Amino acid sequence: MPPAVGHVAVNSRYLTRQNVDGSSIAAAVALSQIVNVVTTVPLLIIFALLTGSGISRFKIVPGVDLLIGLAAVAGVIGVVLLVPRTRTRFTRQLWPHIRGVWPRLLSTVSQPCVSRQA
Repeated sequence: MPPAVGHVAVNSRYLTRQNVDGSSIAAAVALSQIVNVVTTVPLLIIFALLTGSGISRFKIVPGVDLLIGLAAVAGVIGVVLLVPRTRTRFTRQLWPHIRGVWPRLLSTVSQPCVSRQA
């Protein structure tokens, strides 16, 4: 299992056991991942500069395998959404859940210290 999946699963399981709805769980996990990226990337850049590698040698270039993988995933998603049956299934089953996450995610970002009363 990839290392990042462990804490996502633990957080999701904990929130599920606390009877939090699925949209709020998805929003909380997404926000956690966004915060991880927003804090990790600047720290990596700062520490790379502090170690003396310098800006001229510091390059963040994705590998060819990563680019091929992303292109393959995008291609599969594109092909799946081109088929009318799967597109209809996506819009009926997944889209309402995805739409339910955004208001909760925006609410969490705008008021992070407000606790939920069950």
